[in-house]
Amino acid sequence: MIQRLDEVVPEREFKLLKIDLEGSELRALRGAEKLLRTRRIRNVLFEINEAALRLGGSSSAELISFVESYGYRLSCIGRFGLQPLGKLGHNTNILASR
Repeated sequence: MIQRLDEVVPEREFKLLKIDLEGSELRALRGAEKLLRTRRIRNVLFEINEAALRLGGSSSAELISFVESYGYRLSCIGRFGLQPLGKLGHNTNILASR
């Protein structure tokens, strides 16, 4: 049985939501739209893997646009800490924050 995060998460704020779903990240975040809209999630950590996203029916551009539409600023997590979102590698770790 699959449920939306909006349906199962208690009514409180979260400092961090970490998602690692091998290409289904956008689908999971769509199931958390109420949490995102009401600003109950401060930070979202996820990986962008274009090939996996395509297999899951989305793309990095769609995922980035969706997250940004809720007012999050995206940064790449690299060897030297947070970097501005730039050219994405094969597997890019992203921190979306308010």
